[in-house]
Amino acid sequence: MTSRSSGLAAVLFAFAATAAAQIPFQLLVSQSNSAINVQNGASLTFVSAVGQSQTAQLTATYTGTGQVVISQTPNVFGSSAFTATLANKLPVTLSPGGSISITINFTPTSATLSSSQLNLPYVETVSTTTGTTTSTTSTANVITLGLQGPPPRLP
Repeated sequence: MTSRSSGLAAVLFAFAATAAAQIPFQLLVSQSNSAINVQNGASLTFVSAVGQSQTAQLTATYTGTGQVVISQTPNVFGSSAFTATLANKLPVTLSPGGSISITINFTPTSATLSSSQLNLPYVETVSTTTGTTTSTTSTANVITLGLQGPPPRLP
């Protein structure tokens, strides 16, 4: 399903059914004064003329019960028309309710399809207590978003 929100300027959000892992984050993509929640594994489509830039902000808020450590910058695999910059200084440690911000930029250099994948690895540590015994589990996972930049339509 594809939806267009006029308040999100030229960013078109396409939601793809994927097998992406469930993650303990709420993902909010915003541009200007508009925002939309997306699921891990969703695909974001940016529409921009060649030589122009389109930027969106991704805010990932930790909704789990433990603690998350992010120790590397976002990876963008695929087209060099996409870049992603983490606003926080590394390493980032998030408790429940804490968030990080990533700026995603699309600057096409040709009128061809651009596609990439954004990955942000993290480790979540959760402690559970049963009686007098406390156990700690650490799990590595990834926030993943597909990034698409279709070629401009000709009149």
